[in-house]
Amino acid sequence: MMGFRLPFIVCHVVVVALSFNLNVTDWLDSYEIVTPLFIEDRTVNKTRELTYAIMIDSKDYIIHLVHNPMLVTTDFKVFSYSKTYSLYFDEPHILTHCYYQGYVQGYPNSVVAMNTCSGLRGIMHTDEFIYAIEPSEPLHHFEHIAYSMEQFKTTIDCLLDTSIYLRSTESSAIEQGLCVRNKTAYVEVFMVATQQQFEFHHENRTFLLESMLDLINSVNAVYQDLNTHIILVGIEIWSNDNLINTEGRNVHDILSDFLAWKKEYLDEHIKCAVAVLSLRDETIPSSGLSHLRGACSLDDSAFMIMMNLEKPMLSLDLFVHELGHILGMRHDTSGCKCKSGKPACVMASRGLLSLGFSDCNEKDMEMFFASSEASCLWKELSQCGNNILEQGEKCDCGSVQECPTISCCDPTSCKLRENGECLTGLCCKDCKLLPKGTLCRMPKTECDLAEYCDGASNHCPLDMYKQNGAACNNGTSVCYENRCYDYNKHCESIFGEGATVAPFSCFQWVNTIGDRFGNCNTEREMVECNIKNVMCGRLQCQNVSSEMKPVDSKTAIILTPNGNSWCWGLDFHSKHSSFDLGSVPDGAPCDTGKICLNKRCVSSSLLSYDCDAEHKCGGNGVCNNRKNCHFYSQWAPPNCTQSGYGGSVDSGPITKHSPVEFMPEGGILRLYDTNAASLMVPFLMTTLYHTLVIECFQSIYLYTVW
Repeated sequence: MMGFRLPFIVCHVVVVALSFNLNVTDWLDSYEIVTPLFIEDRTVNKTRELTYAIMIDSKDYIIHLVHNPMLVTTDFKVFSYSKTYSLYFDEPHILTHCYYQGYVQGYPNSVVAMNTCSGLRGIMHTDEFIYAIEPSEPLHHFEHIAYSMEQFKTTIDCLLDTSIYLRSTESSAIEQGLCVRNKTAYVEVFMVATQQQFEFHHENRTFLLESMLDLINSVNAVYQDLNTHIILVGIEIWSNDNLINTEGRNVHDILSDFLAWKKEYLDEHIKCAVAVLSLRDETIPSSGLSHLRGACSLDDSAFMIMMNLEKPMLSLDLFVHELGHILGMRHDTSGCKCKSGKPACVMASRGLLSLGFSDCNEKDMEMFFASSEASCLWKELSQCGNNILEQGEKCDCGSVQECPTISCCDPTSCKLRENGECLTGLCCKDCKLLPKGTLCRMPKTECDLAEYCDGASNHCPLDMYKQNGAACNNGTSVCYENRCYDYNKHCESIFGEGATVAPFSCFQWVNTIGDRFGNCNTEREMVECNIKNVMCGRLQCQNVSSEMKPVDSKTAIILTPNGNSWCWGLDFHSKHSSFDLGSVPDGAPCDTGKICLNKRCVSSSLLSYDCDAEHKCGGNGVCNNRKNCHFYSQWAPPNCTQSGYGGSVDSGPITKHSPVEFMPEGGILRLYDTNAASLMVPFLMTTLYHTLVIECFQSIYLYTVW
């Protein structure tokens, strides 16, 4: 391999003679039956914080647990191989709500990691002891087995000389003056299980996955003291044969081949900071190998360990040790001090089982993190259950407690619930896609067109409407941006039933003044209307009853005498609203063949309406805003040459059983079901009503004193 080669670290782990089998009590020298007691605290969220009391060796211990929401990434995958050696992957449902970590009350520097599903399974580590806890089999009366992990007399023996390399690194880091102590690092780990491990678990992927999740949860708990999160991004199971040769080979060669495999195959579909090969092969003399400062490196971001398959937790210290090397930690020397006060920490070159770090470990890691080599450890990862949709998540509805039961989102994985097809959308109902041809958007106006689900997407097609310039309102108006303007309906929406548009003289009298009650206002200035543009200024109404709708106290009404009647209008103050209810909108007819655009009465030909529906659509439809024909029932898009059920190429497919909606002139919505009797329902047009209040009278004007 080209370039400077980082030093290898070879670690030898010796476990004093034990004959392991699946019955834990058969291979333990000593153990105790305990019954953890759940302590309820109504002041905390039960899905995020738990407290248990456990008596071990006649001593009471209180453990406080906090949910670990970042055990796996949101796009976590399990890769495996079929009998024909084809690679496939699964995105399993991980019970992430079961994994917790915390501390033992009254024990500084303590670490607790627990899987709370089907009892408690995990470790309790303090400066005085390391206990493992797991449910008894079968689990009666919540009885558990607790045993000291120190009875196995595990020792670590590592050989390493990196003084030359590390001296230059120390000097560089000090000169840069970098400090990352308060930053959180995220180490994404990908684990590879050999065929021997798969066989040991009786080829049960679920059991194998659970053991690895328990291990990673414990590793993460240990590294919390260093403000570092260990997150599992995926697992690959060599279910048929090992993809590299591991039998009787030198550990350096095995790791070299594993790194080559990672670069050629794994890096194509998974990006991670560290890949871990876990082995079970008694022919290999060494139990661990890694590269110093190898995290994030294309060539060195992997290590291997010999896994105790019967009890993976007995490999916890080895995993923590090897990971420490790859994150920059050297072996402890005589000048290093353990936080626990013990003579040896987890990074000792030789020593008994320990999980604590030393001051040297913190310094080594800080120097590595301050270097450019550790750049991949600083990206923010998504956190399932925080009610924020983040990268890699399909959804996030909050915690298990917060997420509605009707939600299609699984709060533990931030993915679709089992058998779900969709989350939201107009074409999604009860987590299932609506059938092809289901109406998803009814026409809102005479110029609007209906849309239908296509059966494959949860989204309704884009809102289509008649092309600008199409005739509407019995030929008195034209469609403009999905709206058919009617002066009378506008007046009713403001002043109530019976109100109608005022005569031209009202528009002329008020809108040629050029104040806030009558104008052809532009964005920059308030100007009076030219006589030909007065119908495009402020709306003027008449026939307002004494029981008119109340108005907002921020809005003023103007009453202008007009012979024996009054002209009614509204002012507008941009400081209080961005919507001007009292203004005549673009698209309103202002003269024969003319419409309002930007407060000017201009020819409707400016809308460039070029659809000859009689010719293009055969008289059986209209042109939509994409200039495609939208057909009435009995005709099929796109060109009316075949019979069908209506619609357009843009509306979504209409089927035999679809209700076919079309808003004809006159505002009555007709629903046609080709398989049932015709149904007539009145069209209720959505309008925006503002509350208006008349404040006071002064001369001709009625307005609010600001």
